[in-house]
Amino acid sequence: MPPTGVQLAPARKLPVIGVDEGPFTLHPVVTGRDFTAQPDVTDRAVLVGAQAADILGLGSFDGHRALWIDGEPYTVWGIIDSIARRKPIMSGLIVQLSPDELAGSEVEVVVETLPGAARQVAEQAPLALRPDDPAGLRAVAPPDPKAFRLRFESRVRDSLLVVSLVAITAGVLIIANTMSMAVAARRSEIGIRKALGATGLDIFVQFGAESTVIGLVGGILGGSLGVVAAVVAARRLGWNPVIDPRVLPTAALIGLSSGLVSGLWPALRAARTDPLDALWAAE
Repeated sequence: MPPTGVQLAPARKLPVIGVDEGPFTLHPVVTGRDFTAQPDVTDRAVLVGAQAADILGLGSFDGHRALWIDGEPYTVWGIIDSIARRKPIMSGLIVQLSPDELAGSEVEVVVETLPGAARQVAEQAPLALRPDDPAGLRAVAPPDPKAFRLRFESRVRDSLLVVSLVAITAGVLIIANTMSMAVAARRSEIGIRKALGATGLDIFVQFGAESTVIGLVGGILGGSLGVVAAVVAARRLGWNPVIDPRVLPTAALIGLSSGLVSGLWPALRAARTDPLDALWAAE
């Protein structure tokens, strides 16, 4: 007879997963009880994934409901709120079966390994489980964490390289435009300096040095803000930030080079300014 308080759910086709009497290593977060407290399988218990519970209309766990699976009543021991592995379980049912009941059915063995050992264990597990016929088993290992990290770092590096090139180009154009406006606004100063004996080279060096200093300061500030942002983002994600000590010197060198290049044309224009024209324009 089904347990007291049984509510028959409408017929649904949901995946049913049987687990053996060993430790339940999928690490579910269960509202109610899990299989570790069950002494045997005679009670016909079932754990229901949260999505399956919504489909079946179970609502919150009250400890008195049961489901019929292939004509057999199963007491709902708990509802799986979340699970670290095998996300599809959230839309299915988990029942605990004896080894005899599992015999002859398709069996999946979940092996928990130390980080980085999954691929090696996957290569050796078929031989350890079925030394008589290791080819009859198929082992699936998750992606290697190191390879995944390298691919992730490569994609992030490529994306940051593109963003950096765009930012450098924009910075060069901004500095060049700023220095051109400065040359136009300071024509009287240029005319006075040339009238007092300054050469075109002196004017060129002055404006070139100004644009170079602007680029250098921008590179240092940008690199510093980038390092701070990277550290904050890594901390929020739970990662250990690792900063290359060459980042800030490289940023300063790129800023200096960008300022120098962007100031060449404005400095050349300033050096070629005729002092008489500049003084007449100032009048």
